[in-house]
Amino acid sequence: MNNLYEIIANAAELYGQKVFLDCPSEEGRLEISYKQFDQEVNILAQKLISLGVQSGDRVSFLTPKTKNQAYLFFAIWRVNAIAVPVSESMGDEEVSFIIADAAPSLVVLHSSLMPRASVIADQRQVVSFADLDENSATEDLPVLTLKLDDIAALIYTSGSTGRPKGVMLSHRNLMVNARSAGDAIVIQSDERILSLLPYWHSFALIAELVMIPMAQGTVIFPKDRRDFARNMASFNSTIILVVPRMLAQFKLMLEKEVEKLGQFETLTACLENAEKVYIKDGFKSQDPNVRSRHDVFHMRFLSQLKKSFGNRFKFFIGGGAPLAKDLQVFFRNIELPVMQGYGLTETSPVISCNTLENNRMGSSGKLISWLRPGNGGDYTFMDSEGNRSKDIEGELLVKGDSVMLGYWGHKDESAKSLQDGWLFTGDVGRMQDGYLFITGRASNLLVLKGGEKVHPEYVEDILKKCSLIKEVMLIGEKCKNIYAVVNVEENELEDVYAAVKAEMSEVITGLAPFQKPRGILILPDFNPEDGTMTSTLKIRRKNIWSIYNKQLNGFLADHGEDA
Repeated sequence: MNNLYEIIANAAELYGQKVFLDCPSEEGRLEISYKQFDQEVNILAQKLISLGVQSGDRVSFLTPKTKNQAYLFFAIWRVNAIAVPVSESMGDEEVSFIIADAAPSLVVLHSSLMPRASVIADQRQVVSFADLDENSATEDLPVLTLKLDDIAALIYTSGSTGRPKGVMLSHRNLMVNARSAGDAIVIQSDERILSLLPYWHSFALIAELVMIPMAQGTVIFPKDRRDFARNMASFNSTIILVVPRMLAQFKLMLEKEVEKLGQFETLTACLENAEKVYIKDGFKSQDPNVRSRHDVFHMRFLSQLKKSFGNRFKFFIGGGAPLAKDLQVFFRNIELPVMQGYGLTETSPVISCNTLENNRMGSSGKLISWLRPGNGGDYTFMDSEGNRSKDIEGELLVKGDSVMLGYWGHKDESAKSLQDGWLFTGDVGRMQDGYLFITGRASNLLVLKGGEKVHPEYVEDILKKCSLIKEVMLIGEKCKNIYAVVNVEENELEDVYAAVKAEMSEVITGLAPFQKPRGILILPDFNPEDGTMTSTLKIRRKNIWSIYNKQLNGFLADHGEDA
């Protein structure tokens, strides 16, 4: 196959009547076969031609998650064009910047976003998905000329350190990554993947629209969040893609359900027993009493608890942001494992992942096959002195077929990130027993007055073990100490500060003195709307500093630091 559209054309020919999409409809649920999907993609492609889309054009689209996006991706590729999915949750200024930067010949909006059209798309041609449905399909389709190394999509980075940049991902990038990830987690032909993450998130794009059709699987679209919560079990999914915040919500949901049934003590006892079962990563205790007790919990409690996600559910695949180890352990202990992985938009995106056979708590798993030298890939680490080795802790560098072509219109930025075929990920990590551990961001390193260096992500993950802390950002660059800036969960406490401080004092006992926050500042919730979080729900440190500069500097001054 030379391009991504041919995946669907091939699937339609080989197993055309199998269900590709399971979608909401006015009558309830609608199943769309591979053959039907391919036919409708070609009709949509004709409509794009009638709107003037030509080979090499960019087509941008903004919409909440729907099946329409799946159709549009493949229709864009069918006319030899480039897909530019954009987050609908971004503010007008950021969206308009992306649209201007990508310079699409057509912008497709969900009907609810049409009132924003003049602001975000300026004078560009704009249609709604409803308009596309109403248009007639009369144009002839062009010859499919796309090659493996042509650009398939521009996925705009979340801009955590500045303006978003369009990552140029080729058909080869996405196909190789999907195949490699699918091989690692053993995707099977009866797989049913529940679709929750947006397609401007390259993780969801390759998993659902590339990996699943390669394996003859099915993608399930809930109608909305309420529909998902109400019908989660009946969707009969085998896999759900998640980000850490979603897992935290699932954990809270399960705990509330258990408490409502009066079984919270059972859950506590079950978790305590599981800690004795999983004595070491990859190994279980063979103590007869421990294992028999675990069997009892499984039969009488866990088997029922797991039905919340359906009778066929196997595991979550986690990505998008670092997952706290205790959250990963919780789901392992209730037999709903999370296959945590790691990657970047710039690597299409998966670099490593845990699997059922090889799962190390706290790690990002083993490198997947596109990084093996036999497949033309490689990796190394580079320390602060510029030394490179696979045996040191430092910035991760990777090369291979899933590394991006570069940044759209930003050759200077591409040159900084790509040198001699190596992509500088900006993430600091190390290998341990073949598992990748990411310990921080090279650019986020905090250097204290005493010369101590703190990777904030490492400490932030520990602080998130506090039940009251929703989000956290460490500050302290060039200060005597570090401090925690936090968002807190909804509560009815009289003294929230004291409660957060008490919880924090318990979880930081194992940290070095210079890693322990010496003060806490509670701020309003960070969110994508005001720019304090990215669309993938990662904190934007620079923007938080910009918006809350007065509060942050005042807080530091109150603690005797130079503001």
